[in-house]
Amino acid sequence: MKLFLAADKTTYTPREPITFTLRAVNDSSNPVRLSFRTSQRFDLFFQDAHGREVWRWSAGRVFAQLLGEETLSASGGQRRFQVTVEREFSRGVYTVTGMLPALEGGLSARTTVTIK
Repeated sequence: MKLFLAADKTTYTPREPITFTLRAVNDSSNPVRLSFRTSQRFDLFFQDAHGREVWRWSAGRVFAQLLGEETLSASGGQRRFQVTVEREFSRGVYTVTGMLPALEGGLSARTTVTIK
C-alpha cells in the first residue's frame, strides 16, 4: 500500500487557495481492507520550517463515532481524497503531511509548499 500527496502547484500567495490530492494505491496482488474508528478517512496538516504544526484539516471538525472500512482492490485499487485549503498562511516553506488514520497503521505522505 502506498500513499501519495500532491498540491496543485508548489508556490502560492499568502491568501491563495491550495488544493491537495491524497491518493492511496494498493500495490499488492491482494485486496487491502482498511478499518477506521470514526467516519474520518484522512487528515492533512501543515508544519512550519521549525516543525511546529500550524494548521490541521480535522481541527474543530466532528466525526461520527462509528466503525467503518474501505477496501482497495488488488493491483492498483485506489481511494482518492481532495481538499482545498482556504486560509491565510505566513510567507515561508511548509511541510504538508497527508495521512489515513487506519487501525492497521497510519499511512502518511508528505510534500512541501512555498508561500511567497
